[in-house]
Formats: sequence, C-alpha cells, structure tokens
Amino acid sequence: MRRVSGLAIACLALSCNRTPEPRAAIDPKLSAQVPPDSNALLGLDLAALRSSPLAGKLPAAFAGAPYALIAIRGQEVLPISSASIAARYPPGDVLARAEPLARANPIWAVIRGGTDLPLSGNLANLNTLLQDAASVTLSARLGDRLTVDLQASCPTVAAASRFEGSLRAILLLTRTASATQLQRDGATVRATLSAPPDLLGNLLR
Repeated sequence: MRRVSGLAIACLALSCNRTPEPRAAIDPKLSAQVPPDSNALLGLDLAALRSSPLAGKLPAAFAGAPYALIAIRGQEVLPISSASIAARYPPGDVLARAEPLARANPIWAVIRGGTDLPLSGNLANLNTLLQDAASVTLSARLGDRLTVDLQASCPTVAAASRFEGSLRAILLLTRTASATQLQRDGATVRATLSAPPDLLGNLLR
C-alpha cells in the first residue's frame, strides 16, 4: 500500500506542475474544414463584431454564428461556420500563422504571397502587392477607433521596396495615407492604420 500511495502522490505532483495546453483560439471544428492548400484565410469573431460599428456590414450567411472563417483556394471562396458541412482536413501552414492573430483580434487574415485573390473594387489592388510578398498578415481591432495592422514578409529587399511603394499608392487612392504609419525594415514591411470605424467604407468600395 505504501508503494501505491507513493506512486499516486508522485503522479499527482507531476500533474499539478504540468502547464495546461492553451485553448485554441480557432475552434478545431472550424479549422478542420480549412483546406491545407488555401491561398488565404480570413477570420471573423462575429460575437464581438455584432456589438461594434461594423455590425451592419457582417455577411448575412453567418447570421447567428459566433465565429466564421473564409478560406480562399484559387478563385474559390469557402465560407466556414458552425453551419457548414463538416469536411475534415489536416492543418495547413496558414492555420499555424493564423492562431496568434485570432487570439488577439476580432478580424484577421493570413495570405500567401504571389497569389491572385478574387477581389473587386479598391481591394483588387491588393493583388498587386501580393506579387512582391512571400506572405502577408492583417489584423484589426475595434474600439473608439479602427486599428489595422499589416505585416508583409518579402523574398528580397528589392521586392519589399516595391511592396512599400505599391502600398503607399493604395493608401493615397483610398484616402487613408494620413491615418497610416508605414515602415520597411529590410525585407519586411509593416503598416498600422488608426482611424474612425466608418473609414472602413473607403477600403471596401
């Protein structure tokens, strides 16, 4: 009995010292539906956004869902929510990069560089940027102001310089240049936009 008790105490001590695995920011039931070859992945914390100034701009297809993903594979757009048909895919690299973004932001996106996304309006200009990037991440937070962070990793310094120039042109086109801090560090470009939430309309036209 003493040996059994000692073993039980040792196991209990080990379990108490073990750091619990952090809960996934993206619901595994949703992430399992993301094709691993997706060119881009967008995440929307709908529960948080319904109490924000963007509530009226949320996709009607996600009515009632607490969280949604939108995967883009080639020219195919795949809405994913709790009402989706449950496919099962192994996790791809876009999900690994998305997890820390999803943990801190109600809106986020991970985009592979060199792809041509099915975008229209001013957003179609993003495809020009993607030709000079290896990967791009976007995240947005809402409060009294809308804060959008962009980070682009480019294959070369020259590509990063072109990316920076193209991004400056898009900011001027969308009248958001004065609200954006833009900097380049070697092959990485970072930008932060801070503006009233209704300025988002300029980006979506």
